[in-house]
Amino acid sequence: MSPSVIVAEKNTTAASPAVTTTSKATTEIDSGDSFEIPTVDISTFLADPDSPGAQAIIPIVRSACRSTGLFQISGHGISKDLQQAVFAGTKNFFSLPYETKKGPRCSLKSGP
Repeated sequence: MSPSVIVAEKNTTAASPAVTTTSKATTEIDSGDSFEIPTVDISTFLADPDSPGAQAIIPIVRSACRSTGLFQISGHGISKDLQQAVFAGTKNFFSLPYETKKGPRCSLKSGP
């Protein structure tokens, strides 16, 4: 049985006027234990990496990497349409038969 999200809560870190908002999804695993998967809004960091608000994001990401080993990112600017297209492509790929997936790989060229 795969993990399922059972609750979501909003936490706010007020490090500067450019507030960094994180939300945490608590996930229950098969053993009955749970852990939180933080969602980090990186829009402040992308706008100005040297700003105090952007610098406040760094320890949040560091903490997530050290505790759960993963986190979700919001505020990245990637459109919902592109996100859905990537998920659809991934779903299509993983639904292919094994023999098709292990077939010849595409050759990637670098440069023109």
